[in-house]
Amino acid sequence: MNKVLIHQPEYIPWVNFFLRLKKCDILVILDDVQFSRRSFQNRNLIINNNNEIYLTVPVKKNKFKSKINEIKIDYSTDWIQSHLKSLYHSYKKREYFDIIYEDFKKILKYKFEYLAELNIFILKHLIKKFNLKCKIHLSSKLDYNSQKSDLILEICKKFKASEYITGEGSKNYLKVPEFQENQIIISYVNNKNKLKLSIIDYLFKEGYNLENLL
Repeated sequence: MNKVLIHQPEYIPWVNFFLRLKKCDILVILDDVQFSRRSFQNRNLIINNNNEIYLTVPVKKNKFKSKINEIKIDYSTDWIQSHLKSLYHSYKKREYFDIIYEDFKKILKYKFEYLAELNIFILKHLIKKFNLKCKIHLSSKLDYNSQKSDLILEICKKFKASEYITGEGSKNYLKVPEFQENQIIISYVNNKNKLKLSIIDYLFKEGYNLENLL
């Protein structure tokens, strides 16, 4: 039986996501759900001069209700250099700046066509660097017909989940009795880090070491 985590692909995800990731055996990335502008799918927060600022990946115009994996990145402005400059001025004095900065710079220089490709590549890079053992699956490769809580349950059943790992926000929509009927435990992981910052803030301080976070 497996511990399953299900999550949308976000741009350099926030710190607390990795509290959940360490606990799972299987990560299902929801790459074919609807894209939401002004969400963390194409932006995330860092600290600059004690202020939270967004690093935002600009995207090309898309049809209403486009899926995340259909969203193309807009390179008409040099947002990569802007992101790198923001990271430099924000974290240049951190212990692991050189290593993390160079790794992130290399990733951005690939110039992925699609937003989901960029987000998933970053996530896979971090999973490898953190030496996490979870297996990754894309929802776009699965056959499903449900939405919201029913979708989560359907995916859990596909992967023979004994436990579904999630955040406390999912209490608002999960149909708990249906998970209980299928003998799936719902494990809510508390957000230990109260700041809603990208994992990259942590990386510049601690490097690829999750011990101080978890």
